[in-house]
Amino acid sequence: MRLKPKSAPWILFILIWVMTLSVSAQDNSADPCPIQLSVKYKSNGEKETYNKRCDTLYKTIQYTNDSLKQEVIYLRGKPHGVCKWYWQNGNYQQISSWQQGVMVDTAYFYHENGQLQQKYFMDQGKLEGPFVEYYSNGRLRRKGQYKSGEKVGRWEKFDEEGKVIEDQNFEER
Repeated sequence: MRLKPKSAPWILFILIWVMTLSVSAQDNSADPCPIQLSVKYKSNGEKETYNKRCDTLYKTIQYTNDSLKQEVIYLRGKPHGVCKWYWQNGNYQQISSWQQGVMVDTAYFYHENGQLQQKYFMDQGKLEGPFVEYYSNGRLRRKGQYKSGEKVGRWEKFDEEGKVIEDQNFEER
């Protein structure tokens, strides 16, 4: 039987696919870090799912309405990587980055309506740089600067109409 030139790529594709299936179906008992999956239900009806491999654990929690409440990655028992928390309506509540249990990089917190509530930068667990906080209507509530975890420079607080209600200066230590 002679193959037509146009059918040869399909036969090659099918052979590769069959080989891939046979390799993936092989026994993985030699894997030193098999994936461990578990699901638990809390007394309040929320569902916790754990996906563990070696020192890394990916944990999710779902509200009773099955919407996502939390996605956290743990490395050796401490938050590590981008972690996310959600309001029951599905909007973000918090997005933050962690390195072995220490918050790093920019952290975002949100009001339940989806409006940004706070934004700030963390450097090895200490506040660093600009800090802003907003009311749930999106208007600015507070702004200022941090240096090594301490307030520095001018800090302003506003009412919900945008009027300055507090103005302070903090000396650098």
